[in-house]
Amino acid sequence: MPQSLTLKNTTFFIVLMLQATTMVAQPGKLASPKTQGTKVDTAKATFTSTFGMYTDGSKAFASDIKRLLTVNPQVKVKDNKGVVYTVVSFELMWKKKEQSMDIKTGKPKTVSTMVGGDIKGNLITDAWKEEINGYLQKGEELSFGTILYFDPKRKVNVKAPSIVITVL
Repeated sequence: MPQSLTLKNTTFFIVLMLQATTMVAQPGKLASPKTQGTKVDTAKATFTSTFGMYTDGSKAFASDIKRLLTVNPQVKVKDNKGVVYTVVSFELMWKKKEQSMDIKTGKPKTVSTMVGGDIKGNLITDAWKEEINGYLQKGEELSFGTILYFDPKRKVNVKAPSIVITVL
């Protein structure tokens, strides 16, 4: 019987030492929340999407947007702590005004059509920049929707808030 008791004591001692070693190897587990550093809990953070200086609900003159496109602005996602995340892709939608013939009267009228496309990365393509620079006018809208950014903490792509810019 004394042998099995010694074996139990030895096993208990080894398990206790392994747990103590694990606690020493992970000092963040023992530290208080104030001393753990500035890690962002992305589940609780609030996010803002921007295109240049514009956020959701912004209003801009067509000339300002055309000028902005010449400097190749990025679509960015930032949390409330100021951490910028990598934008993986976004959807560009343009509520565009065009002239059409009214079927009933045969007279021209202004109609709005939606044109858009999916863009990989965080920059508008050259083809879209040329199209917008050539035809953007007052009363239209540019929308940046389905903005996906990479969250390194959760290792997944996450949808960010959309951006709608009304053209004045």
